[in-house]
Amino acid sequence: MGPLLKSGDDKSTLVAVELTTEFLNRDNDLTLDRIESVVEELTQRRSSFPASQRIPPSLEVAFSGPAAVGRDMLRAERVSTANTELFTRVLVILLLLLIYRAPLLVLIPLLTVGLTVETTICLLRHLAALGWISMFSGLKIYVTAVVYGAGVDF
Repeated sequence: MGPLLKSGDDKSTLVAVELTTEFLNRDNDLTLDRIESVVEELTQRRSSFPASQRIPPSLEVAFSGPAAVGRDMLRAERVSTANTELFTRVLVILLLLLIYRAPLLVLIPLLTVGLTVETTICLLRHLAALGWISMFSGLKIYVTAVVYGAGVDF
């Protein structure tokens, strides 16, 4: 199969790395980061590798496949979760300021809701560690939105 992974003009090669982990396994992140750091070292001029083993600057290097896509999806999910939390909190603060029109009064529901969100997440993590429930990746977004929504409403 080796000749099938090289181009006809011998200027490019496909390097396949088979991982035994699942598509969205968070361990893929560490493995791919290590592979990327080796590739980065091979492309740098001050590399510990001899010049004959370095990747020429004109050669394009790309990562693809289930592990890379899964890692990118998990990274995008983390960014999305952080953005959702930030915008939820900002929106709640603005709404409370408009409703109460007193900045000090806004602190009471904000502190209550903020502590409730953190307590709920910690409790869910503990229950998941005991094996009583299973958690999914988007749970923090849902907890934040529901608790802030209910907390501000009351």
